Amino acid sequence: RSLVASLFRRLSATLCLDLEAIHLTGISAGGLMAYQAALDFSDLVASAAPVAGSRIWGYNRAPRHPVSLLDLHGFDDVYVPANASNGFGGAPDGATTSHDRFFYHEVPAITRQFARAAGCNLTANRPHPTKFDGLRRLSCNEPHGACASGASVVQCVGEWGHTWPLHHLHPFAYADLVLGFFSRHPKARGVHGAAFPPAWLLGEDAGEGQGEGEGAAVRAVQR
Repeated sequence: RSLVASLFRRLSATLCLDLEAIHLTGISAGGLMAYQAALDFSDLVASAAPVAGSRIWGYNRAPRHPVSLLDLHGFDDVYVPANASNGFGGAPDGATTSHDRFFYHEVPAITRQFARAAGCNLTANRPHPTKFDGLRRLSCNEPHGACASGASVVQCVGEWGHTWPLHHLHPFAYADLVLGFFSRHPKARGVHGAAFPPAWLLGEDAGEGQGEGEGAAVRAVQR
């Protein structure tokens, strides 16, 4: 019933896809959509890499199935702030306010929901090294530790605004970080043991949910 569900069905019916390597990414509104589609279709999506994305206040929840997550956010992003400390004030407790007065959940609250679904430790923070570490203060970590499902929940931050990470220094840094993450994270199913591929993809039911945004890019890796 949704555009994204129809897209998944059409692609799987007409192309030879590796269904264990369905990944989502997007920036800004596309980052919000990547989050939404990962939640709606967590029984299919392997991972999501939102850039300057978030969840609108009041709509933060855990996916039903493990989805690996790579959240990329700049310290100076005022349009979709990662935390209340770089927002504009006036938000409910636990929310951050954007330059255009939207309320968003803080990123740590969002990653915690994905970590719960993935069976992560939740108490241990560990580094997630990349070859770009230190450039414009880029740093990545796994704030909720190792995950029993085999998924990973990673947060990367650095000194940039509402844009692609390191795009002035390394125009392909975003692609390097995200495609590398995708290649290391096929679909994790260890915690829930759900049937795969999901029945809705074969047209047997309506799927997990309805998409609510626009702008996400779908990367379906061909065999």
